[in-house]
Amino acid sequence: MKEKLVNLIKNNFIYVVMIIAVIAGAFVIGFKGFKYDLNHTNHQRLEVILNAPYDEKEMDKAIDEVYKDRHIVRKSSIFGTTVAIDGDKFTDEQVTTILNKINEKFGTKYSLKNLKLGDIISEYELDDISEMKDEDINKKIEEIKKKYNLEYTKEELSDTSSIKVDLSDVKALDINIMNLKSYFTEIVLPLGIVVLLITLFIAVRGFKYDKLLFIKTLLKLAIFEAFLVSVVAILRLELSNFVTTAIISLGILDLIILNVKNENMIISKKPDKKKSK
Repeated sequence: MKEKLVNLIKNNFIYVVMIIAVIAGAFVIGFKGFKYDLNHTNHQRLEVILNAPYDEKEMDKAIDEVYKDRHIVRKSSIFGTTVAIDGDKFTDEQVTTILNKINEKFGTKYSLKNLKLGDIISEYELDDISEMKDEDINKKIEEIKKKYNLEYTKEELSDTSSIKVDLSDVKALDINIMNLKSYFTEIVLPLGIVVLLITLFIAVRGFKYDKLLFIKTLLKLAIFEAFLVSVVAILRLELSNFVTTAIISLGILDLIILNVKNENMIISKKPDKKKSK
């Protein structure tokens, strides 16, 4: 019994190593979770329309000077006149600093007041400010200053014609990433079905020679994929489009290799018709 166990471990040493790594990875995921890159976490985006083409490298360098947290700068319009700055979270102070830098570099005149104006008018119900008494307007202005630390004039709050322009030129957006349930149903589940069908097809052909072929193949594939995920977790690699694509691609490659081996096993065990004659 002991000798059989030793031989089993020797013959499947690579899988034993993988299983150990999977166990270690499970602990890391349980206590620390995965490390995600910015594109795979819920984050914020600041969009600024410059109304003129700009150099992306120059913009990236300008934002790097004033915003030290992790971020991504990219063009977000067909004509290359809009800059999108993605970050974990932007404070009002950071937004002000970024807009000031953009104003300095590209001659615009954006401020936090432009960005907040639409929300403030909606929150304080100032759409019909012309019909309000000066006393009520001043009271609202004081409330806004106290809450947002922004000082508006009656004229700025009354200029509703500019709100649409300002809101279209500077936007702050919350970017919500696909949750695990959606990721499973839209990506993992379809791929899993394809893997099962391919493996089942080969297993049916080889059932005569190895009744556990289907289970063995799936188990080996599952261990390999779990191993890759565990390595990512243990090494604290950021889960990004590149990493997830690499995991899926290596899994497909492993599936091909396993099924090629299965096919060769089936061919080798089939009786030679010429010899049987």
